[in-house]
Amino acid sequence: KAARKADIVNDLLEVWATINGDEELARQMSDSEWSLFRLPYEEFIIRVTLIISKAQEHEEELVADYGLTPEQVTDLQADVDDLLEMMGKPREYSIKRGVATQSIDDLVKQGLDLLYNQLDNLMKIFKRRDPQFYHGYVLARTIVDD
Repeated sequence: KAARKADIVNDLLEVWATINGDEELARQMSDSEWSLFRLPYEEFIIRVTLIISKAQEHEEELVADYGLTPEQVTDLQADVDDLLEMMGKPREYSIKRGVATQSIDDLVKQGLDLLYNQLDNLMKIFKRRDPQFYHGYVLARTIVDD
């Protein structure tokens, strides 16, 4: 039941993200009802909490243009709360873990963006100015597979 509700909201977010060019959000929201249903309990709670958070973040657009109702988000949150209560874990635990996991993902993405889109491009300055330094950088960036 919760997986079906989460999938509906998830699909609306995926469409919104795709139309608005947010590839990362579209990727995050690409789960099917079945893939959500098959997640282990804790991963399911984290995943659905992320869906709820993103739906609340974009609620105005989703309600106005994509047919989401605020009641759908509230109902989904109630299902999550019920699951947490049944499992004896406070809601705050799940939310903090989900936020921390999302924060790690965001930080890794930001770090890779800095590396690939800024530092790698900046290092091209040294390609002709200091070829030995540039070559050392390129070698250091190469992943060695033993």
